[in-house]
Amino acid sequence: MTLLPADWAVVAAAAALFIFGAVAGLSGVLAFAVSTVSAAAAAVFLWPVACGAISSKWAAGAAVFAASLVVFALARWIVKKTVHVMVAQPADSLFGIILALALSAAAVCMWARTGFYTEYSYIAASAARWVM
Repeated sequence: MTLLPADWAVVAAAAALFIFGAVAGLSGVLAFAVSTVSAAAAAVFLWPVACGAISSKWAAGAAVFAASLVVFALARWIVKKTVHVMVAQPADSLFGIILALALSAAAVCMWARTGFYTEYSYIAASAARWVM
């Protein structure tokens, strides 16, 4: 097994998420994941509305971006405060590490599922055998 450059990028991203999970805890990692998905969903649903209401594509894009940032901030604040109240501090860090590693594994599986450039990564090619 020889790790390719793309594999080292995956390992570096997983290590960064591991450290982020330990520092931010479950509340931070879960808030980041939920707010990212909610901001992306807001952008997908608001783009047709903005294009219909605003004639300039650049202005529509700026409006959707601003709205997505607001959704991201609100979702992150709500989830972080809710989880932080429910989970104690030591468990928060441990669960943050576990969730960050699970997010890393999910990202690799989603990459492997798409099949894009899996020949450049031993990790993604190995995961593709399991998720296909």
